[in-house]
Amino acid sequence: AEKVTIGKDAANGGKPVVIDGKEGIVSGLTNTTLGAAPLAGSNKAATEAQLDATQVNLKNILGGEAKNENGNVSTEDIGGTGENNIHDAIKSVKATADKGWNLNANDETSSEKIAAGDTVTFKEGKNVKVSRNGKSITIATSDDVSFKTVTVGDSVLTDNGLTVGNGKAGKPVSLTKDGLNNGGNKIANVAAGEADTDAVNVAQLKAAAAKATSKVESGNGNIVVTPEQNADGSTTYKVATAPNLKADSFAAGDTVVNNDGVKVGDKVALGRDGLKAGDVNITADGINAGNKAISNVAEGKKDTDAVNVAQLKAAAAKATSKVESGNGNIVVTPEQNADGSTTYKVATAPDLKADSLTTGDTVVNNDGVKVGDKVALTKDGLDNGGNKVANVAAGEADTDAVNVAQLKAAAAKATSKVESGNGNIVVTPEQNADGSTTYKVATAPDLKADSLTTGDTVVNNDGVKVGDKVALGKDGLKAGDVNITADGINAGNKAISNVAEGKKDTDAVNVGQLNRLTAAAKTEVEAGTNIASVSSKQGANGQTVYTVNADGASVSAGSDKIVVTKGKKDANNVTDYAVDLSKAVKDDIAKGVAAKDAVDNKGISFAGDSGTTVANKLGDTVAVKGDANITTTAGSNGIQVGLNKDLKVDSVTTGGVTVNAQGISIGAPTAYNPANTVSLSPIGLNNGGQRITNVAPAKEGTDAVNLNQLVGVGNALQNNIERVGKKAYAGVAGAIAQGSIPQVTRPGATGIGVGSGYYGGQSAMAIGVSAMSDGGNWVVKGNFSANTDGHVGVGAGALYQW
Repeated sequence: AEKVTIGKDAANGGKPVVIDGKEGIVSGLTNTTLGAAPLAGSNKAATEAQLDATQVNLKNILGGEAKNENGNVSTEDIGGTGENNIHDAIKSVKATADKGWNLNANDETSSEKIAAGDTVTFKEGKNVKVSRNGKSITIATSDDVSFKTVTVGDSVLTDNGLTVGNGKAGKPVSLTKDGLNNGGNKIANVAAGEADTDAVNVAQLKAAAAKATSKVESGNGNIVVTPEQNADGSTTYKVATAPNLKADSFAAGDTVVNNDGVKVGDKVALGRDGLKAGDVNITADGINAGNKAISNVAEGKKDTDAVNVAQLKAAAAKATSKVESGNGNIVVTPEQNADGSTTYKVATAPDLKADSLTTGDTVVNNDGVKVGDKVALTKDGLDNGGNKVANVAAGEADTDAVNVAQLKAAAAKATSKVESGNGNIVVTPEQNADGSTTYKVATAPDLKADSLTTGDTVVNNDGVKVGDKVALGKDGLKAGDVNITADGINAGNKAISNVAEGKKDTDAVNVGQLNRLTAAAKTEVEAGTNIASVSSKQGANGQTVYTVNADGASVSAGSDKIVVTKGKKDANNVTDYAVDLSKAVKDDIAKGVAAKDAVDNKGISFAGDSGTTVANKLGDTVAVKGDANITTTAGSNGIQVGLNKDLKVDSVTTGGVTVNAQGISIGAPTAYNPANTVSLSPIGLNNGGQRITNVAPAKEGTDAVNLNQLVGVGNALQNNIERVGKKAYAGVAGAIAQGSIPQVTRPGATGIGVGSGYYGGQSAMAIGVSAMSDGGNWVVKGNFSANTDGHVGVGAGALYQW
């Protein structure tokens, strides 16, 4: 028979199976779905429905472009890898995951490979702080930075101090621990100095110069002052007596000439009423001898004449006049004449003592010496009247005056130098037209650091770490449980998504390729000749297991991706065959799933010196940010981190030099300079007891003056004092010369005499004419002197004696 029916018909409660030997079809089988038990263990032949379900299930597993065309399952471009089988697709995914990304710094030739799952850490370096906020990493300068050298434009700051520009003629301005070197430039806007060691400004210099100006004026019509302008700008005053002298009084020792007449000592006076000498009076009414003898009287002729000498020789001999010194300033030397009379020589004492001495505008009294209206030397010191103090020796004690040489020497030491602290900083000095030096400080083209931290991202010798989960090190990339190393990809039980289809044998495959492969790998088993029955069941892995019961029948796989396992014959002489995916296919599918999980979930972690390490998925954007002092620039080769040209920090320290909100301190810390350090603060420059050197001549009122200017003021003052002193000494010499001229001693005689005088380095010559009346009672005298200062003096006097 061509058909064989096995079992009872449906009418009798059976489920007959019909084998059509002609068509090779087995019908009537009831197992049309995939059961839970493995096909190989169900002892049933698989039906077309079961095989079709297996193919559909395989297509669904492969997904993507998988197709089931008449039981033939195929796929292409698995997961976008371009591969058409699972093995190649998974191999492609693995190769992509193995690539990771490269991390380098400063354009270095070598780089570190960062695998998926690795953590890249940005660490803080010297003067740099790194922080992370979410996916943003911020690189900023520290609040307090420390450099060996800082260049801002033309200014360079080092541990030695601050140098500003190149200065004039190649002389930079520098402020160091030794003080300020102003490079030959002006110090402008200087407050008026108060302490002994403060710098003075031009206004003070001008005021001092104004006070140091001596002016000689005539006190009355008896003195003629002739000013002459010298080539150096100083003035020479020529002082002389007027041709016609007028005075309220004239005193020479005990002799006083005034409006009342002439008074000599306490007893002799010549007034408008006549002459009075003690009790002797000579008036218009006659002579009252005051009970005194009248000596040297011509022989009387008339009854009313006085008796002569012969008559009254004894009386005349007794009529001796005595001249005494009124005080220690006058020396009286009596000389007995041959005729019995006495000549008294009156001169000034070698050492004069008086309540005050006035010569021109110079007054010497108990308070000291005053020259003019402004210059005075008293017990409180010298008030120079705004004049210069010249010829000043170099100061040694703290309260000593300094000279220009000392100021220049201090300025020469105040030079700042800016140097690079390491290879990351390049310092370029440039000489300015004004002589100052500008130090340009920039980062080197190739930066080298132990670590770089920005936010949660840290880059160091270990690699790159982002947050706590993503790290890229020498072994590969780690993102959470996902690891991509040289040994392969460990997806950490995570899906690998967006996997392109594998093309090569070693590529990873995506699910699409897998689904197509699964569909293509479906095998439909039909009963043919000599087949008793064909049964199928669902395997543990979702595969369809076919059992074929037929004498001499066999089942074979169409490729090595399908495994057909022959079982034992049953009682019906039917051999069961188990059909399953090969182990290689299953392993490839597992690898693809693992690779997808690694790519989808692990990503890359970035960590910083602060903040929490966070894993970022591949494709996420991690921002590396700067701050006010640091810029970050993203480019094709990575992120470039640089310093801004204008830095803003709380403090900069380079060696012993600190720049902060208080100013610049060179040496120990400053709270506006508590220690003896050099500092420039909002209250001005504290030079720490050091000299300010190399100061240009001041021009404006608030400019600092240099020692040359001070010495100039002092020299001018000294010259003026010397000129005034010279004139005064010459005048004294003239007075001595006139006082040294002898006078006639005989009645009726007239004589001419000469005298000389010397005082204080000045000398004078004098000539005088004197005459005595015939009776010997009157003596008149006139003197003329010329001194070495080119001035002349005139004097006259009269004497009545009895």
